[in-house]
Parts: sequence; C-alpha cells; structure tokens
Amino acid sequence: MIIISTSRYSNPELKTGKYECFGISAGNPRFSLGYSVQKYIRELAPGNDLRKIDDYDLFRQLYREQLNQLDVAGILGDALCAVQDEARVVLLCFEDIRKKGVWCHRTIFAEWYEENFDDQIFELHDPSEVKYTAAEKKVLGKQLF
Repeated sequence: MIIISTSRYSNPELKTGKYECFGISAGNPRFSLGYSVQKYIRELAPGNDLRKIDDYDLFRQLYREQLNQLDVAGILGDALCAVQDEARVVLLCFEDIRKKGVWCHRTIFAEWYEENFDDQIFELHDPSEVKYTAAEKKVLGKQLF
C-alpha cells in the first residue's frame, strides 16, 4: 500500500531518502533541495486564474471545482506507476503552512482526496524551526514572538 503525505519542498525530513517526492506546484523550486523530485504533477496545481485569488474560501471552492473536473485517480495512478507498493509518497509545493495565516492548495487537495477516496493524506512532519521574515513579524505583531 502506498502512503501519501503532503509537505513543502524545503522540509529537511525529505533529505532522509525515505520518500518518493512529487511536485504539485505550478513552478519548480529554484533552490537546492538535497533530494530528487520524481515528477511534477502539474494537473494538481491550481490553474493560472486561481493563483491570483487571496480569499481562502473562494480559492477553496474553485480549486475543489477544478479537482472535480479531473480524473485524479488516473492522474495519480499514471504518476505513481513506477513507485513500489510500500512507498511513502509526498506531494510537494512551497508554502510553510505552520506559519499563522498561511494556507496552501495541498491541504485542500488532501481534504478533497479523503472525501472522494476515503483515504487520508497527512502533512509530513517538518522538524525545522518556523522562520518569519521581518515583514511577516511586523504584520503578525508581537503576540507570536
């Protein structure tokens, strides 16, 4: 049985070599990963029109509609066909959802997947420290720090 998780490209846990990594983002990372991405499954990335939406509820609705129009089982089946039966697959994009106020299509995908396939996708543990930029700290205020 293949176990599917989600994470961000910069999760250091991925460097352990325990995982088969697949990108579900529109773009590729422009930084060194320290591991290999087997394939980019662009069909599961939000469409161009969705990437401009800031409103979570609207984005969630439209992204779920996008997923409903796809043959997700076929897309994943094709992408994962070379993966061994006991593999630990991770679907990747960029956002660090551990940060307050940050959301990502991968969590919406995981929710949608569970509802449609009765199988859970969990976020892979990220052992790294959550890092905020100076601008993020200013916006979020001192209550977090």
